[in-house]
Amino acid sequence: MHNALTLISLILPIFLVIFIGILLKQFKIINDEFNRISSKIIFNVALPLFLFKKLIENNYTVSSGVSLIVFALVSTFIFFIFLWIISSIFKLDENVKGVFIQGSFRGNYAIIGLALISSVLNQVALVKAALLLAFVLPTYNLLSVIALSYPSKNIKGTILKDVILNPLVIAVIVSFTLNSVGFQPSDVINSTITYLANLTLPLALLSIGSSLTINEIKKISSVTIYSTVLKLIIQPLIFIPIAFLFNFSHDEIIILFIFFSCPTAIVSYIMASAMNRDSKIAGNIIAFSTLLSIVTITIGLFILMI
Repeated sequence: MHNALTLISLILPIFLVIFIGILLKQFKIINDEFNRISSKIIFNVALPLFLFKKLIENNYTVSSGVSLIVFALVSTFIFFIFLWIISSIFKLDENVKGVFIQGSFRGNYAIIGLALISSVLNQVALVKAALLLAFVLPTYNLLSVIALSYPSKNIKGTILKDVILNPLVIAVIVSFTLNSVGFQPSDVINSTITYLANLTLPLALLSIGSSLTINEIKKISSVTIYSTVLKLIIQPLIFIPIAFLFNFSHDEIIILFIFFSCPTAIVSYIMASAMNRDSKIAGNIIAFSTLLSIVTITIGLFILMI
């Protein structure tokens, strides 16, 4: 019982901040413009600096976490193919198929994942988790574009541009380069980076909350339920036992569990809308998976950490 209460005390604040974001939106203290601007700040400034800071502080190199990265990415590709087969078997409508696939594999690892890991694991594990993020986001973008627009002649160029210009990839390259020559930023620069990096999680969690609406949760369709169950339950149930067989450390198992069991990322709604797919179902999946993940993640972490 003590362990369960301790775990809940670590996880609950993250979802409470999301709930506060919902309330702030309801009281019109923040709005959609806030979300648009905060998203740009998070993904172009705060999150890359957060990643850069963690890698520089720990003198981390990609070779230190290569097995974790490879396992997570290969598993994601395998699950993507599995989802594609399922959607083909059930002959989902063209406007729904890509939304279903994306909603079932694309987790909010960048925000909720890192927030959870920073709460339940130590700084060394958080650095591994942050490095994984730099490889995950381009992969998510690649698979989402394929799911939502295949066949398309522009997939290759789009993904190549995304990888080259991705702020997280740039942060990794810069930090590894500086680590290789033993460079450390001055106290002034380090403090400045720290202030900006510390914006990442609270600002992002508020933004997630303000992006959710209770009305979306009420509009649950069978596609929404299936996608959510696949994302939160089936994916970790498939790959976490396999991760044990590969002898990953306890902390790495926790990272992988959180990676696989995060609720669907909000950017999936943006992509579905931009590519003229069923954005309403995309919104439903995000809202429902975020709500249900409070239960599934808590139960999963309790089992893994007892």
